[in-house]
Amino acid sequence: MTAMKTRVDEQYEAILRQHMKVEPDLVFQDDTVLGDVGLDSLTAVDVMLSLEDTFGITFPDSMLTYEVFRHFASLRDAVQKLVDET
Repeated sequence: MTAMKTRVDEQYEAILRQHMKVEPDLVFQDDTVLGDVGLDSLTAVDVMLSLEDTFGITFPDSMLTYEVFRHFASLRDAVQKLVDET
């Protein structure tokens, strides 16, 4: 695992926890459905903007989909892809 990958993982989860106000003992799994743990449309926008600011990325319209924001891993992987492209 690269240093950049670790950085994305740690900061990504911290951003989700900050905006979603999840229980501190919640353990995110790759298949955790974000909507089941508090991600709604308004929170998704806040999370997206925070991810963009933190990682210096911009989500293209093609990534603004339910599939990308559905699971913990799908959103994390999208962020990693955008970071890798910068």
